[in-house]
Amino acid sequence: MWSLGILLQEMLTGMHPFPATTIPELMMKVVTQEPEFPQGLSREFVDILKGCFEKNPKERWSAEQVLHGLNPTSPTASGSPLGWLASLFQPTSDIDQLDLSSERPGINYRKLRDLLAAKQWMKADEETAKRMLEVMGRASEGWLREEDIERFPCKDLKIIDKLWVHYSQGKFGFSVQKKIWEECGSPTSYNDDWLRFCDQVGWRGPGRERGYIIDEIVKNRRFASLPWAGWASRLYWQDVEWADRLGSSVDVLRPYLVVVCLFSRAETCKL
Repeated sequence: MWSLGILLQEMLTGMHPFPATTIPELMMKVVTQEPEFPQGLSREFVDILKGCFEKNPKERWSAEQVLHGLNPTSPTASGSPLGWLASLFQPTSDIDQLDLSSERPGINYRKLRDLLAAKQWMKADEETAKRMLEVMGRASEGWLREEDIERFPCKDLKIIDKLWVHYSQGKFGFSVQKKIWEECGSPTSYNDDWLRFCDQVGWRGPGRERGYIIDEIVKNRRFASLPWAGWASRLYWQDVEWADRLGSSVDVLRPYLVVVCLFSRAETCKL
């Protein structure tokens, strides 16, 4: 931290805190004198430097204390020349380093990131669907088949999931849904376990034939309800009454088949 203090002062002022012309003179000043600070420095910056130059190592500032002092969002640092410097020392999160380019040329997830960062959940869900359909060349059809999910690029699936999980603070995301699906017994058929899963993630509503549509999901923001996989099928999620009315046709069963394929792909991709 001593060296960091010297580096900070010289970078911002061009002046060494212990000016000397010879090594012996420098060593004597370090041991016997206090550091020299040029006039015009803010009190906040001087406090940081003094903390770095504390002669007693036990009382010298830690890296965490320096980072806190350099925090540009701190009211005491407002108007100081520390904002740009703080960014050099602030640790970057994994999400900042995430490559947002798809495995497919010309496709990226920057718009999805921006929508999620702005908490625009409905628009982010629509953007997720658009990009997934685009990746698999199914934009004109507007839905994905089981075979499309089984071939969906792991890189893209991980990007989408990481963005949703990060910006929702662990509330939304395919991996979150997959965990709940597993807790419900990993249902692979239209049964009570499947309906319990749909209830827990918010894809079914009491007293409704066709379950929640996207507007109601977003408005209620049930735990893990997003991204909503209803767009993957031609039909919305069906409740028991609707399934009984139409029978177990392939089209009725397709919603859970697509989701089972999605979770299977998530397992393969190690989400």
